[in-house]
Amino acid sequence: MYKQTPKRTLASGSDRNGIKKPNLTASAVTNSSFSGELNWYTEAPCEEISIEEFETFALDRLQVLKALEAATIRNKTPEEMCEIFQRVSRDHLPLAKISSNLDNEPILRKDLLSHFILRLAFCRSDELRRWFIKYESLLFK
Repeated sequence: MYKQTPKRTLASGSDRNGIKKPNLTASAVTNSSFSGELNWYTEAPCEEISIEEFETFALDRLQVLKALEAATIRNKTPEEMCEIFQRVSRDHLPLAKISSNLDNEPILRKDLLSHFILRLAFCRSDELRRWFIKYESLLFK
């Protein structure tokens, strides 16, 4: 009555739906996530962080984005925007230190993790997503 289907074998590193599982080894995360100076945020990090780091990283990046929003609302000139960004990022998200510092991993790690933490937090609605994208894109300017 029921037609029996042939059994499928799973590819190495795949789950039942054929989706590749991420490599969660520490060396794989370190080598792939923090290898370049400019991060395009194409891969989400696969590592564990403490709740304190989670909260600190999210609040620090949010402070930078809120400062950019306030400067935009006040119609600041590009020079003033740059000055405000440098002042706020020096305290919360020191991206300017990447080129001058030889040990970039903690800075790049904070940048990557804080981006994806806020990306997760701001995915609840289209309005929040638009806000996040608008001010994250200002970080690249």
